[in-house]
Amino acid sequence: MATTGPDTDSGTWANNYTSAEISGDAKHPLSAQDHAVQFPYSIGGRQFFYGQNLLTRSWYTRELLAGGKMGVEKATGFWGHAYKIQFPFTIGGRVFFYGQDQGTKRWFIQELLPDGRMGSETANGSWNNAYGVQFTFTVGGRVFLYGQNLQTAYWFIQELLPNGKMGPETANGRWNNAYAVQFPFTIGDRAFFYGQNQATAYWFIQELLPDGKMGSETANGTWNNAYAVQFPFTIGDRTFLYGQNQATAYWFIQELLPYGKMGSETDNGHWSKAYHIQFPFSIGGEVFYYGLNVKTSSWFIQPFIQRL
Repeated sequence: MATTGPDTDSGTWANNYTSAEISGDAKHPLSAQDHAVQFPYSIGGRQFFYGQNLLTRSWYTRELLAGGKMGVEKATGFWGHAYKIQFPFTIGGRVFFYGQDQGTKRWFIQELLPDGRMGSETANGSWNNAYGVQFTFTVGGRVFLYGQNLQTAYWFIQELLPNGKMGPETANGRWNNAYAVQFPFTIGDRAFFYGQNQATAYWFIQELLPDGKMGSETANGTWNNAYAVQFPFTIGDRTFLYGQNQATAYWFIQELLPYGKMGSETDNGHWSKAYHIQFPFSIGGEVFYYGLNVKTSSWFIQPFIQRL
């Protein structure tokens, strides 16, 4: 089974997001997730952490250290836009990251360098739509970008090319619902993705095919709760799903099985607060996860542990 261990590090970031900043106004309500983007990435045998404050547009990178410790800042700067959607991908031995501004619909791809510094922009453009959920996946030795517009439920898949360029579209369509939480995972040589509708708590798993096409649904169901933060992680040869409900702070871990099936729950509990940003990372043969409460700027790192 997979469970969690004690904190390996914790702290409070200097950027304090006050309740006034988070509340927004009647026409433009803001959630905590609107104010920060953070993700881990691995390059040159080292693990780093990137973040952007969406209010100030400032960004930074830090190193993540063995034992689940937060390292020192490596680079800082300001983007011209706030990119609510940002995530890394690796292709041809190089690491890049992609971002889209949900207001202007502008997207870009930028290289990330082995010492934690920011490289050059390699591509940019504008989509016809803002895609509130996007991710990359690798299957059959090729890397693809998936996105869904949460207003129209339209989705697309586009190939990403070596040297950080955008390739051709390989598939598109329209789901019956908008899935505000979606992520890919790989078990064996097959790629899948999971999605949950936050209004109905309905979830599904669908296969992603090597030519950038959409495969068949492999599982579906309905949770008791909607989990606004969810991600997959792998320990040894087993893959798990973690989720936290932002209203109750309840969290759970469930196994993901071969052939895109949902396994059994392995652990659950309640944190003292909701963590609006959470992600896993691996370093030194151990798997950790990071959580940030954007309202208080408090963060922590804990290990995931596999118990036989």
